[in-house]
Amino acid sequence: MQQEYNTAVECFKIGQNPSTPTQSYKKNQGNDFVYGHKPSQSKKSFQSASEMTDDCISSLMLGAVKASAPMKPMVALETTTPVVSRVLADAVPNCNEMAYEISLYQNTHHYYQVSQIAQQDMKQMVNSFEPAQGKPQMPNNNTTH
Repeated sequence: MQQEYNTAVECFKIGQNPSTPTQSYKKNQGNDFVYGHKPSQSKKSFQSASEMTDDCISSLMLGAVKASAPMKPMVALETTTPVVSRVLADAVPNCNEMAYEISLYQNTHHYYQVSQIAQQDMKQMVNSFEPAQGKPQMPNNNTTH
């Protein structure tokens, strides 16, 4: 995130390609979510900073990454410097990777629990969709009104 920020600042200042090209962030973990819920303590508001936990910090991180993801393409579309626009647009997939990695971290520590759907319900949901058939019909733009 820091490199992304520094790259955007550099491009904004010089209006040219950055000295360090944009990079793809790839998560380090697998994608092994733990399904089901484990009993946990009720959440309560903090009375002091010393009560902050990894659960809270990782939740804030996940919220920040999720909130920034849809804003980057909107800002990229409003940017008048093409290279800054590209740098911002390139950052969106990185937000996806980071959010996924943070949610895996949370899931591993039981902060982000994922419900387990019964096998028969899952099968019914998956099988309730069919591929589209035939050729899409396009409106006839040659008609006169």
